[in-house]
Amino acid sequence: SGKSMVMDLFYACTSHHLGRCRRMHFHEFMHLIHRMVHQAKGDAPGVRPADYVAKRIVKEVGTLLCFDEMAITTIQDCCLLTPLFNAMWDAGIVTIMTSNRAPEDLYSGGLNRHVYLPPFVASLKANCRVMPLISDTDYRQEQVARSGLAVDPVFCEQEEEGFAQQWWHKATGGAERQLETFEAGYGRRLEVTGHGGVVLTSFEEMCRQTRSVEDYHALCSRYHTIILEGIPTLDADGHNEARRFTNFIDASYEAHARLVACFDAPIG
Repeated sequence: SGKSMVMDLFYACTSHHLGRCRRMHFHEFMHLIHRMVHQAKGDAPGVRPADYVAKRIVKEVGTLLCFDEMAITTIQDCCLLTPLFNAMWDAGIVTIMTSNRAPEDLYSGGLNRHVYLPPFVASLKANCRVMPLISDTDYRQEQVARSGLAVDPVFCEQEEEGFAQQWWHKATGGAERQLETFEAGYGRRLEVTGHGGVVLTSFEEMCRQTRSVEDYHALCSRYHTIILEGIPTLDADGHNEARRFTNFIDASYEAHARLVACFDAPIG
């Protein structure tokens, strides 16, 4: 509907005049916050973590924060948001956020939602103006159509034989597969099959293993084309894998990386 585009236009204009500002995906922001909260225990004992974090954000990040795709997916985040954002707003930080849900619909069906979400929604409405942006136009699809990138399909269903290999050949010019390492989250190094900005990996490797949002952001920042094989049908027992997969897609979208996805079953 154009939410991200409007926010990006705002940020592009504002950042030229306001040096201390940041635009980031909301998942990326929350991982930054969790690291700061953990550091607060050692750096500022006795100080409320939310106040410590808010002061660090003003000093190190900026006083204007633009978040794309705000979502609440865990009880930890839901508990943290009210004291965190109140401390940020009290410190003079201005927040601009996009979301696919209205504030009242965030964390739908979440654990103890009735306890922790209402105070956050009340604070949000007291400090921000909620603007519904409703449109039948998908501007991302229009942009892809104009760019000519939509000529070759990037999704295949029921693991069409040779689809991933065809994309590897197309994207690398037929280069041999080789192992590469890259620096992932928290200083760790991960090994993948890659060449010239193209990586070939699997759902098993990316979503069934213990991976963080920072791992995904690091991968998608390094590689412009990601070929992901073996995406299975997920049920309720695969909620951890489903959340990692969602984070993976968000990271690729945020980094403008091309995601070539091979599904084991029809998407619809």
